[in-house]
Amino acid sequence: MEIIKGPYSSAISCPYELELTRKDGSRVPVVLYEHKFIDSTGTLQYYYSFIMDMTEHKRLENALRTSEAKYRELVENANSIILKLDTCGNITFFNEFAQLYFGYQPGEILGKNVIGTIVPITESSGRDLSKLIKDICCHPERYINNENENMRSNGERVWVSWTNKAITDDHGNLIGILCVGNDITALKNAEIELKRARDELELRVRERTAELEKVNKFLLNEIEARKQAEKGVKESEEKFRILIGREITIRLESPEGCFVCVDRLLYDVFSNIVDNSIRYSSGPVDINISLSIVEMDDKKFSRVSIEDNGPGIKPDLKKRIFNRMHYEGGIMRGKGLGLYLVKTLVEYFHGNISVEDRIPGDHTKGARFVVTLPAM
Repeated sequence: MEIIKGPYSSAISCPYELELTRKDGSRVPVVLYEHKFIDSTGTLQYYYSFIMDMTEHKRLENALRTSEAKYRELVENANSIILKLDTCGNITFFNEFAQLYFGYQPGEILGKNVIGTIVPITESSGRDLSKLIKDICCHPERYINNENENMRSNGERVWVSWTNKAITDDHGNLIGILCVGNDITALKNAEIELKRARDELELRVRERTAELEKVNKFLLNEIEARKQAEKGVKESEEKFRILIGREITIRLESPEGCFVCVDRLLYDVFSNIVDNSIRYSSGPVDINISLSIVEMDDKKFSRVSIEDNGPGIKPDLKKRIFNRMHYEGGIMRGKGLGLYLVKTLVEYFHGNISVEDRIPGDHTKGARFVVTLPAM
């Protein structure tokens, strides 16, 4: 088997000429095109190949050696592109199939250079085809088999697999090139689509991997934040028991999926509310903290409800409780700076805070603070 050397990359196939044996023992000359696909990191992914029957090509070559008359009859009726070039790249012969394929009449193409007619100056990939044709005309032995983009008379780009053979005079001097071509446009388009699909898949995998890594990092942070919050609740409960020597019970209902985008100052919001529930009540204190997801105006919010069994908040006081300069004996002492800061922080996180009766209509049965924050 003779190996034909040529360009070898993910875009250009590597052809091999060999003979295969049929079941009946007859031998068939073929060209095997092997394609190598390499990813962006330079790693070989896979090979694939296809085989082209060269029987007709070989038969034509034999016919050329036998008779010029028979040669003309065969090439004019062959289902392959057959043309001759002089050493400058000018077309001296153009068979009927080539005329139909490229859309040129003999008078329109004979004597014209292949560059600018059936071969574009540059390939769609940017390869300089004028340089390629000049090299083929000088050294056809280097391009026994090659593939390149071609161009029909209407400007349509097509791909052709060429077999090139030097034409010499009686002294062995190069006087032209015989070129036999077959259309491989469908194959090339399939290769391009396959590469595009592979590249798109790789991009989606990278994007999805990045998203998963981001979500995983976020969840790890949320898990750590949840642990810290639960730890803070327990520490606060223990701290209040020690400081006041009272019976304090804090219950936390924390379902999965309640995520918000905030910083550690959110801890101060809830710590202040819980501190007030304990500070302004007497006897055993029962505090329930619950989380849930609610929808408002087609947007999702995390809702945190903190309710206690303390003395509650009078209706008129509810309207002023978050004001900075408010002063009220009994329920709130000082100037209300704590809840003013709570409201400021919640609004900084693009949320909202409100206060209501734990038992609707009876403010003496305890209060409920409700904090809503944009959910993730």
